[in-house]
Amino acid sequence: MTVSGKLSHMTDHAELPRRRGSSREDRCERDSGDDGERESSRGTSCRSSTSAFSRPPLLVAEHLCKTYRHGKLSVAALRDVTLSIASGATVCIGGRSGSGKSTLLRQLGLIDTPDAGRIVIEGEDVGSLSQRARGELRLRKLGYVFQEYALLEELTAQENVALPALMRGASRRQSRRRALKQLDLVGLGERAHHRPKELSGGEQQRVAIARALVNEPRILFADEPTANLDSASAQVVMRTLAALSAELRVAVVFVSHEPDDRDYAALTVTMRDGELSEGHG
Repeated sequence: MTVSGKLSHMTDHAELPRRRGSSREDRCERDSGDDGERESSRGTSCRSSTSAFSRPPLLVAEHLCKTYRHGKLSVAALRDVTLSIASGATVCIGGRSGSGKSTLLRQLGLIDTPDAGRIVIEGEDVGSLSQRARGELRLRKLGYVFQEYALLEELTAQENVALPALMRGASRRQSRRRALKQLDLVGLGERAHHRPKELSGGEQQRVAIARALVNEPRILFADEPTANLDSASAQVVMRTLAALSAELRVAVVFVSHEPDDRDYAALTVTMRDGELSEGHG
């Protein structure tokens, strides 16, 4: 039975995380030194903290700050954000366009680097790692699902899913076998030899989910995974993500502005002007 077929049973028995309180305090301070160094984004703002789980956290982000600069214009995208995520959690990051939700996801997924603060994954402070070590950690522990699917058109579904395994050093045979296993898991085993143009949008996104899982990550990050899908396909994708989290104990952290998507998260947090509001489950 596929993950989608098991969804109703697993979600009935999934543990919902308990929420702790959060506090706010002035934390980010602007660094305006005269030595020509870049100005820190720790601008006038206050901390938003959400520690949502009683179990030991899988990922902890503390006091994250990020400012983007365009000439003389500075935009504080993150203002002292603190968040913890437990193993197997499903977390939705909501908020309006420009609120900082995708920026936060990029920091948590180690795609970008915050100007201030730290991120700890399974006890390892990633700020102390070299670029090569960060890349290896991403391959081992993190998976990514993008809004635009990011599939290579000339490759089959199986070949697309196998790519991260090949990058991690698996043989071609091992990679293809693992890819087929993940495609079966998301209900697309029979479509393994189809190219992206032969698949629907929902099927392409499920191929992307399979690709994100092929190295058996601890955390899966998804940026607006249903933005380009019709309502029926979006529902299938979100049910797949929720079921994978429950069955495989993979933490799933996704960004969405769709109210319906939040129903699949045990915890929802909202970004407003770079600050993280209280979470609710």
